Amino acid sequence: MPIFLLSLPTELIDDISSYLSYASVLALQLSCRELHAIVKDLQHLKGSQLSKSLKPYHITDLLEIELWPCYNRAEAEEGCSRQAMPTLDYFACHICLKIRSAEYFSNAMMKSRRGKLSPVSMSSEKQKRFCIPCGVTTGKYQKGVQLEFGGCGGGIYHESKSENLQYLFECLPITGYST
Repeated sequence: MPIFLLSLPTELIDDISSYLSYASVLALQLSCRELHAIVKDLQHLKGSQLSKSLKPYHITDLLEIELWPCYNRAEAEEGCSRQAMPTLDYFACHICLKIRSAEYFSNAMMKSRRGKLSPVSMSSEKQKRFCIPCGVTTGKYQKGVQLEFGGCGGGIYHESKSENLQYLFECLPITGYST
């Protein structure tokens, strides 16, 4: 007779989920409404790790999540190169702790050791990946820098400052650009 997860007592589900990573608990919650409600209620009753810190997750959790099929579609698409595609691939930023579309990342941040398909899993280089808006905000990208972005469907960001000191990005087509 098969044992179904939902037929287990909530204490046992709580015990099982305590051994899971943030990404795995999230996947468990997303699997069905009943498990979402059970796990959410258990977190609330325990005082929850979620309320102890501003963000309950770290870059390592996001690096695990970005490999989920819904965030890593270019790899699965037939006829696609292994190069990132803006509408199909998503990457984690260690500064804002968000998973964002490839169009928010420079090509240098999405390939080789910082790329999600790098043979080195969870490398320290992946944990240093940041998106273009965070790069501008933190000063990692200086005024006048040009960046190829968005993988195979992207373009070039050219950053300049306007009179009101806000950063503006001009998106230039990638054709005719030489490095």
